[in-house]
Amino acid sequence: MRYWLGPDGTMHRVEVAVASEPGPVVIDFDTHSRAAVPALPGAVPPR
Repeated sequence: MRYWLGPDGTMHRVEVAVASEPGPVVIDFDTHSRAAVPALPGAVPPR
């Protein structure tokens, strides 16, 4: 399973492998309300 968070801490998508599908299935959370994920103290985002 793969997921990624935007720079503001919101989740954008989840991509999963489903045995009955030939390719990854993308689940989009854009239509749902969401809450920002607080940053870890001292964490530096990758460049």
